Amino acid sequence: MLNPNRVLNRGEGRRFMSELGRVRNCLSQCLTLLFVIVPLSESIGRAATINLFGAVSGTAAVDLAGRCASFPTVNATGTGFLSGLGNFVDTQSHCTNASLSFNQGVFNLTSTDTPGDSLFGTYGGTATLKGGLLGFTATLVVSGGTGAFTGDSGTLLSSGTLDETTGAFNAQFTGSVNTAPEPSVIFLVCTGIAAVGLIRRRAEAQPVGDARATPRN
Repeated sequence: MLNPNRVLNRGEGRRFMSELGRVRNCLSQCLTLLFVIVPLSESIGRAATINLFGAVSGTAAVDLAGRCASFPTVNATGTGFLSGLGNFVDTQSHCTNASLSFNQGVFNLTSTDTPGDSLFGTYGGTATLKGGLLGFTATLVVSGGTGAFTGDSGTLLSSGTLDETTGAFNAQFTGSVNTAPEPSVIFLVCTGIAAVGLIRRRAEAQPVGDARATPRN
């Protein structure tokens, strides 16, 4: 190790300043990369939120021998419009019970404007009987999607009515989904982190050497 109490000769001083310059250059490059990485990391942590609203209408039917076993299964199909997704086809199914609540619901909203785009997830809710009409409210948990919505998640609230005689229903949606980070952004951040690590390893591989006394002429 360098003795702080010994005066370096001219050659040692030059070597010391050269090593110090390399360390400063390393620190400068690391800071530059961090100024790029940190904002990108924050943008990933703050995935964009897309507000959604729309409506759907269709028909529902009760299946007593469906997937809900001893409870009636309600299967429904419909069409509607949802901001961000556009015009869509709705397929859904849930289990009901005597208290007019429903659960174990699954749904899929597939865009007809861009067939590769869809949102899917689970739902549950409650209903009240109003003179032959069932008024219902439901919470839809978006667990994923396809196309532009791949990896998205969020929550939609729905309310509407169902005609017990005809099976016709209509409902309104409102809510939001959080978009997944773009793979290219994740790659860029990972590349930056790897570059910082490489610079540090190179700096550590070239430490300031021991300064040894040399004879003076």
